[in-house]
Amino acid sequence: MNEEHGGRADAVHLAEHGAGPVGEWPFVQPRAVQWTEQSEPAPPSWPHRAPQAQPAQQPPQYGNYGDYGDYVDYTGGYRAEPAAPLWEPAGAPAVPDAGYAPPAPGRRQSAAVEETVPIAVLPPDADRPGRQPAPGPAAHTGARPPAYPAEPGELTEVGSDLFAAMVPDTVVDGGTVGAAAVRAVSVRGDSHRYAKECRQDSVLLVRVGGLAVLAVADGVGSARYSHRGSAGACRLLVSCLISQADRLTAALLAGDRNAFASCAGVVMGRVAARLQEEADKQDHAPADYATTLRALLVPTDPQHPVRGFLAVGDGGLFRLRAGHWTSLERSADEGAVFDTGTDALPVNFGAPVAELITDGLPGDLLVMCTDGLSNPLVKEPDVAEFLARQWGAGQVPGLTDFLWQTQIRARSYDDDRSVVCLWEGAR
Repeated sequence: MNEEHGGRADAVHLAEHGAGPVGEWPFVQPRAVQWTEQSEPAPPSWPHRAPQAQPAQQPPQYGNYGDYGDYVDYTGGYRAEPAAPLWEPAGAPAVPDAGYAPPAPGRRQSAAVEETVPIAVLPPDADRPGRQPAPGPAAHTGARPPAYPAEPGELTEVGSDLFAAMVPDTVVDGGTVGAAAVRAVSVRGDSHRYAKECRQDSVLLVRVGGLAVLAVADGVGSARYSHRGSAGACRLLVSCLISQADRLTAALLAGDRNAFASCAGVVMGRVAARLQEEADKQDHAPADYATTLRALLVPTDPQHPVRGFLAVGDGGLFRLRAGHWTSLERSADEGAVFDTGTDALPVNFGAPVAELITDGLPGDLLVMCTDGLSNPLVKEPDVAEFLARQWGAGQVPGLTDFLWQTQIRARSYDDDRSVVCLWEGAR
């Protein structure tokens, strides 16, 4: 969690898509075979084959697989079964007739084979899967690119903190919830990559009873083990929700904000207590596990559109509707004194935020994220415009496209970035 700033960006620079050569699709005509009449299927007669019906049995063929030793080919001389095509391209041109015909009932294949027909190469076809252009490097806003490289550098070295060394650079996930589609990503920030530090953010998608739990957590940058805290907070949230799942579901279906807030307070309190216990067991100070935590609770029944939101600490919750962004979190009081600090589990937080989203419409997009994305989304209009174009076109992106889109970069915004997107479907 870094304090980020940046000036007005003038344009979005997208790398050109690299287009590779269109692959050729080889098509091999099956070898011609002969068929012999047989009134009824007979059991295999390989040990007693008649000389006139089968070619002479070939001796086993020996070969060598290098380090794996010798092998024996026991298939020599046995009749070959006609290979069924796994996939046939649409609109394939006709190939020369080589006398091949499917077996009729009561016929079996003989071992006599003709020579192979030459390969026919099919022309490119738009309906056939092929090599597609890659999206290219991550896009960036402004005339000047960000200071850090866009890709990971040296691998994290195993030191005293094995947990940190095992945190992957990037996590991508997705799925469906009723009629809605979900995409999630957590990416290590450029500054952490440059310093060979692990990702401190975490993300989690899971189902608990009749609820889908979509969560992101942002480890506080100044806390030594905040990467443990963010991962533990997501895991413990799910564990603590199990006993409250029925009450939370009932509150959501009834639209009862007070009941939802009461349950959310119980859950967050238990998460904080258990996270502190985990820090104590490792002989770590609980403050070193400091992390934010925010979650969307979504009923899996598509007939119930109410969504629950609970959070401790900063980040963002936005809605994209008809190309326009709206923040769904209550603004701070205008007369409040500006404070750069933030609430964080397990020891520095007050009452959690607990809200119900009751005015959603089919086609809406809900975006919940850590401040690695919420800051540039609010402060950089070109970032907001880019993501609105990518995510508001009415089509849910695939996982790889979604990862590329969330990596839109802006100078001075180099923190870890975690985001969950929920595309509301028709009800």
